[in-house]
Amino acid sequence: MFKLDGNYFGDTKCPNNSEEKPCTILNCLFSHRIDDLKRPLDGDPELPAPKRAETEAKGSILQEQRDEEGYRLVPKPITHLDIPFEIRHANIQRILEYYGDEELKKSEQDALEEEFSFADLSQSKDEYNSNIELMLLGKEIKVISDPAYILPKEVKPKAPAGLPERKRFIQFMVDAFKKAQPNVRTPILKSIEEEYTVASTTTPVTYNQSIKKKIHQIANPEKYQRKEKVLSNADLLSKLKELVIPKPKLQKFGYVMEPPKTKALETRRNCRRCGADFTKEEQLNPVTCQFHAGKIRRKDKRTRFYDCCGSEVGSENETCSVASHHIFYWNDVEEMHSAIPFKKIDHSSKTAVKAVGIDCEMGYTTLGFELLRITAIDYLTGEDVFDIFVQPIGTVVDLNTRYSGVAEIIEGALTFEELMHFVRQYIDKDTVLIGHGLENDMNAMRLIHEQIVDTAILYPKFKASPTFRFSLKDLAFSYLSRNIQTGEHDSREDSIAAIDIVKYFINLDAKRDS
Repeated sequence: MFKLDGNYFGDTKCPNNSEEKPCTILNCLFSHRIDDLKRPLDGDPELPAPKRAETEAKGSILQEQRDEEGYRLVPKPITHLDIPFEIRHANIQRILEYYGDEELKKSEQDALEEEFSFADLSQSKDEYNSNIELMLLGKEIKVISDPAYILPKEVKPKAPAGLPERKRFIQFMVDAFKKAQPNVRTPILKSIEEEYTVASTTTPVTYNQSIKKKIHQIANPEKYQRKEKVLSNADLLSKLKELVIPKPKLQKFGYVMEPPKTKALETRRNCRRCGADFTKEEQLNPVTCQFHAGKIRRKDKRTRFYDCCGSEVGSENETCSVASHHIFYWNDVEEMHSAIPFKKIDHSSKTAVKAVGIDCEMGYTTLGFELLRITAIDYLTGEDVFDIFVQPIGTVVDLNTRYSGVAEIIEGALTFEELMHFVRQYIDKDTVLIGHGLENDMNAMRLIHEQIVDTAILYPKFKASPTFRFSLKDLAFSYLSRNIQTGEHDSREDSIAAIDIVKYFINLDAKRDS
């Protein structure tokens, strides 16, 4: 339609224009002023004067209230979501600030329309809030709307059915989506894509049967849902045994697999913390041992730092911790074996558990790095098998509380020999031991065992090496969304985390195989 010169009908209210349904005629001859929407058309019954006055008064009062509360920009109404007025108004203001105010009227209109588009197209409050935040962060938001008409996609070189037939099947799909899967936001678009997948992979002979099967799947989604296999305890144990690491690989990663030779123990030692030389006889004499208590972390390829205070490794910054004694660690497994001998687990026990998660806590004594606590968790039930504090053989120099979590040697703690006798009741040659970096725990227990599942070696798959392994904290966060080791070390927490990581990958593989 073309407008007449002089705008002859410009003062006449458009009969097709209303607040609920605006006029869509291009270059319409009639007036579309907002005031006209409040004025009845010729021939329309007017509101009775008192009623109209009351309505106008209410509208006036409402507008005054909005003005007093700062709500000058009123959001356009939506019906499918209940988003509080205050939230929508606040978001309009935020969008307005995002656009800037060089042209205030244009910016206000942009903000109103932008906010309304998010509110109108969002299927939930969370989606609405998320889209608003993404927009304010300057990130692209792709809002896909459903087409108004069904138009099958072109299939080359030739479709297996005619256009009318394809449109008919797509309509059946749309109806099925709306009835059985109402959460699908774009049923027409999804139906077009589903039909195209069938049409592009079938022939005129197989199209009808395939498309009907697809419609049945859409109409009955519960019948076609993949049922996840729930692994039994026998399955979990069988899958665990498949993960046992071969003996040569364990040796490559530092495990002691045969009793070492003995050797004479040197009396001179280097402090593991500050690097100072001392003799074993002098170890209990008070000294000033200055060091960094934290571990060395890598910032980038060239820079490493201490996680205790942030100082760079090799810098001239002062150390952040002081102790009154030097500590040492044995130089090799021969020295360890000479101080406290290794023993193979080669016995059978009727009370042995099939598989346990193991974690040990160690501290420094006059005999090196000794066992202070051992925790075993049943792999299948998650229950404690034992959690025992140990009286070390040597004299305690430093309980290493920051990392061990052991603040004192409790009264009644088992001696090392008593502990080994006790452990043999629950761990025999067939028991699978699960843990992270278990070579350190096995060394502390002075045990040699071949049934080992070490998460530090296995995960992430094919990423670990003898010189690099991911921490248990990193693995737990990545695969379990669990934040561990936030305070003092807890051996029970670590045992459970290692077990759960193994189960995570076992279940993941089971899903892929199903």
